[in-house]
Amino acid sequence: MKFYKNIIFFITVITLIVIALNVFFYTSFYNQQLKTHGLILSRQVKYTGNQVEDNINNLKNDLNFYFNKYDFYQLFNDKNLQSEPIRKIRQFFIKYNDLISSIEITDKKGNTFIFDGNTENYFNKTYLENLKNKFLLKNAVNYDSTKNLIYTSILKDGNDVIANIKVKVELITYFEILFKQYHVNHQYFQSLVNNEGEVIFQNLTTSIIFYRDKLLIKKSINENFEDLINQNVSYNNNKEDIISGIYPINIFGYKFGLIFSEKKSSIYDIVLRKTGLISFFTILTFIVILIIFQNLVKTLKQNEIVLKQRNLDLEQLTFSASHHLQEPLRKTFIFSDRLSSKLNVETNKQELEILRKIQGFSHNMRQMLNSLLFYSEINLKGNKFEIINLNNVIQSIIKEKSTYLSEENIIISNLPEITGDIKQIKILFTQIIDNCINFAKKDNILKIEIFQGEKNKNYHLIKIKDNGVGFDKKYNELIFQPFQQLTPVEGSNRNGIGLTLASKIIEKHKGKIYAEGNLNEGCIITIEFLKKLKNG
Repeated sequence: MKFYKNIIFFITVITLIVIALNVFFYTSFYNQQLKTHGLILSRQVKYTGNQVEDNINNLKNDLNFYFNKYDFYQLFNDKNLQSEPIRKIRQFFIKYNDLISSIEITDKKGNTFIFDGNTENYFNKTYLENLKNKFLLKNAVNYDSTKNLIYTSILKDGNDVIANIKVKVELITYFEILFKQYHVNHQYFQSLVNNEGEVIFQNLTTSIIFYRDKLLIKKSINENFEDLINQNVSYNNNKEDIISGIYPINIFGYKFGLIFSEKKSSIYDIVLRKTGLISFFTILTFIVILIIFQNLVKTLKQNEIVLKQRNLDLEQLTFSASHHLQEPLRKTFIFSDRLSSKLNVETNKQELEILRKIQGFSHNMRQMLNSLLFYSEINLKGNKFEIINLNNVIQSIIKEKSTYLSEENIIISNLPEITGDIKQIKILFTQIIDNCINFAKKDNILKIEIFQGEKNKNYHLIKIKDNGVGFDKKYNELIFQPFQQLTPVEGSNRNGIGLTLASKIIEKHKGKIYAEGNLNEGCIITIEFLKKLKNG
């Protein structure tokens, strides 16, 4: 089960790492795309803004270049010479056809020549007399009713103003043509706004749009700085997240702003297209891993079931064999007793010694079989845990072994209460104390100390220390293996399974046991009892 948990934990960690890396990659790639597209928008809007201001400045400069006071006199005073100034006006009109829709030249009397463009000839002329239009003495600009700009330039003869030249700038038409080269309706769109942040023209839809960050747009225009902002736009009761580049422009002294925007959904699409293949192979790889893992777990579980069944069969066989071996062993005792009673003590010393050895071996065999039976019983039966007072357990063992132990031999410190199976815990400490007795030095008084070790949050630490023959520290792990006698002692009653049985009991209690020792310097056995132990 722990193995499965480790595999699941490993797969989970790898999955989370891969997901985190994918999220990091997608986020980084998206931010990179956002930055790149923002840079493109900033460059486009700046280039367009400079282009607009250059065209306006060129228009103002060319207006007086194309038409001077001599052209004025020819146009208004000599009809035979009108062709030359009209030709110049035609050239000017054609040059700025995308920007202007008409040119009006007015004298002080109110006489006016109007030049209108059309698709066929680019130029029509109309002469109106005495319209009494307001005559201006300085350059001026104003809006007309259709939000077009009317720019008026004065023409002088010396210090005397002799004519007004008005050009009508078609803002909507001009910017519609200008924006076409950048417009992609499902992705990019452009807007012209005034210094209040109100939209004059936009090519996203035919409906009115509203920018969320109107104040920021207004600030950028009035304080004359370009900006790149993330915002959203509302139109047709819909909201769209966008990224916008803003660039302030000046047209005849009026402040406007150009806004070039891109829908973030188009950037998402680019990211998804670019990263979709990686996502596909990532998912495919995980599906393959999960299928392999599922088959591996299925195989391991099947093997585990087979192994558990074999172990159970082996335990049952061991239990049965140990139980049935008790009967021939009992009969060996009976027949050896009968035989020894019939032999004469004086004449049959050698035979009697042989019988005593047979009885001794049989006794050791009985102890070994009992240990094996209990060892099998631990695995075959469940546990019933309860609160146990270790002081009482140790005292009861001392009374049972009063032949070998006295108060001089064993010292018990104040031991804690633990949770465990009372029968198994008693056998545990019996086996350890028997081990101390069996490995005591012949020329020393046996000393056993049982005390509580340093405090631990999860475990009770119990130490059993003796002054026996000890063992070489390289056998620290081997000491708990069955039928291992690391330090042979003549005449001992050891069966080689005592500490193995102790280790199995601790394993069933989900604790730990380990030994430390040096040859001829005694041994310390440490037991860790789990504080929070449930029945199982």
